[in-house]
Amino acid sequence: MRNRVFIFLVILLNSFNNNAQIANTFTAANAQITDTLISSGRLQANCIHATDTIVADLGVVSNDNMRVVGDINLSGSLVFDGVNSEGLKYIAPNTINNPFPILSLGKTIGQNTPWVQNCPTPGLNPWFATSGGFISTATNPNNQVNAGLKIYSAPWNGFGFIEVEGVNEVGMGNNALEINYFCGRNTHINKNSSLSNGGGWVRMGTQVSMDKHVEIGDPINGINDPNNTALQIHANDGKGLVFKTWNGSVKLISLDFAATPGLSPFTVYGDGKTIIGTEKVVGTHADAKLQVAGKAACKSFYVLKPTTWQDRVFTSSYKLMELKKVEQFIKTNKHLPGLPSEKEIIENGYDVNEMDAKLLEKIENLYLYIIKQQEEIDILKKALKNSK
Repeated sequence: MRNRVFIFLVILLNSFNNNAQIANTFTAANAQITDTLISSGRLQANCIHATDTIVADLGVVSNDNMRVVGDINLSGSLVFDGVNSEGLKYIAPNTINNPFPILSLGKTIGQNTPWVQNCPTPGLNPWFATSGGFISTATNPNNQVNAGLKIYSAPWNGFGFIEVEGVNEVGMGNNALEINYFCGRNTHINKNSSLSNGGGWVRMGTQVSMDKHVEIGDPINGINDPNNTALQIHANDGKGLVFKTWNGSVKLISLDFAATPGLSPFTVYGDGKTIIGTEKVVGTHADAKLQVAGKAACKSFYVLKPTTWQDRVFTSSYKLMELKKVEQFIKTNKHLPGLPSEKEIIENGYDVNEMDAKLLEKIENLYLYIIKQQEEIDILKKALKNSK
């Protein structure tokens, strides 16, 4: 008789067929409900199995794991306060498209807090909290991937951090943070220029690498701010700006002036050739390293290591042309001997160093003519004086 009563109590406490409604708190070691369990108080059990719905006005407390096949609808909070709690875990079917089916949210024992970096090897368990941070980890049984991504707020200065940890598929610690890798969407950082600080600064570390294109300002209207500096480089040592190329004909710097579309007024090529103005030099001097299509002004101009000079005029081997021959040459050619004609200068231009040397030669010729003329004058004066 005693055994029959005990069995009846166990069945009464542990198994409810169809609907079960409890007015106050319900506590049991195990409970199996084939339909719906409704409680206006609190449900507490090591294991509750309901094939339909569990409704509790005050809460559902489980001292062990709780497995839910359907949905969880909460009007309050979901709390995991156990020391060894694994939090909320979602297990999806393991398929080819989803080889890592487990999603876990919660705090696990032994997991470092977000601001403790594990750069070489991250923890295997994910961590999530509304005040602290979020950690996502990934491992791959087919290679050496063991990586983690942390997003958190630092308690020591209030900064927000996004940190990539762990190793890539070959066990190297150069796994990167990829943003908009698959869909290629635009990435906006501090884009709200209407703020009082203009949107704030975006600061990089010691190295910034771009694959193709860097653009500053609006591509249509530019930057309409007279106090703005589009590109500012602060360099106190080393190199402020370096261009590296393997092609001497590439345009390293090309100024695109809206008034002359397609014609750059300033171009620097890979081999160092620099063209200022919209007209290129053609013909004999097309290889000039500096071409200026317009007026150039400077306070000082030096020709280093000139190829020729004219001090040879004052040597004994120099043959000074007789003035009669010079006179005859001028009458015939309309320019001095040894100098190009006006037509030649217009067509070909002239070498400044070469022209300076030739003009100096003519000046030195004049001095020689004057000296010789003075000698003749002195002889005539002496003869005149002796004739008196």
